[in-house]
Amino acid sequence: MAKLNARAGWSVAYSVGFDLDERARVAIGQMPADGWQAALDAAGLARDDAQVAELTGLLREGPDGDRLAGWPADMRILVRREPIEEGRQLSLFEQLNGYRYQLIATNTAGGQPQRLEARHRVHARVEGFIRCGKDTGLARWPSHSFAINTAWVTAVAVAIDLLCWMRLLLLDGPLAKAEPATL
Repeated sequence: MAKLNARAGWSVAYSVGFDLDERARVAIGQMPADGWQAALDAAGLARDDAQVAELTGLLREGPDGDRLAGWPADMRILVRREPIEEGRQLSLFEQLNGYRYQLIATNTAGGQPQRLEARHRVHARVEGFIRCGKDTGLARWPSHSFAINTAWVTAVAVAIDLLCWMRLLLLDGPLAKAEPATL
């Protein structure tokens, strides 16, 4: 990535999930209460039920040294916490703290953790819709014929629309968020 970013006019950034391992759990435990900020929704408005913090400093300069040694120097680690939803399978760490945690690694320099986390989450929602489309039939093409595949894609689009309306009008709780295979 450094080679690509060194080219004039080029800029490559990433934002990916990061493992909630022991070093991250220790850093989360060291996060002061005022280190958490309200998470933002897709519209940029603060949410009451989720918080975001940056763990990079705690991981790079912890009492036992740099716990991110070997990782890129420009990598930042963000953490999001939200109250536990019913029915979720949790780790012992999450059960003890009462929060569900999600970590993000990014190389985006500057920027508030809240905005970077919101940007990542919006992209993750798009990936969820793509996965739903694939599960509903976009991953399989029935023919070598363009006309047949056009009809297939139209049928898949109608099925996805019906799923969206069913979730909106008929379902609530966990079923409203369920994957097509569950429904």
